[in-house]
Amino acid sequence: MPRKVKVRKTRIPSLDEQIEEGKSAVRKGEEWYQKLKGEFELAYLGQYIVIGIKNGEYVIGETRLEAILKAEKAKRRIGRSTYVKRIGLPDPHLASREY
Repeated sequence: MPRKVKVRKTRIPSLDEQIEEGKSAVRKGEEWYQKLKGEFELAYLGQYIVIGIKNGEYVIGETRLEAILKAEKAKRRIGRSTYVKRIGLPDPHLASREY
């Protein structure tokens, strides 16, 4: 006799909801950065930080890629939702984007 399989219905968020969720994550990441920057801004000027949105845990790397790879290794501690920022300086990767 075949087994019954339960199908979980998941609602996919609308594009507007996804955009708002992204903006909310950026705001939260920037809030964490502002709270924490006194701990690292002078010592790591120009390097990159990846901050966990939910808990404020962070890792720092000399390049954006290095910081992201460190965050991948520390995913349990940092969490899946993260915010990446260049410490104390504008990010040249984002210079051409308009917001």
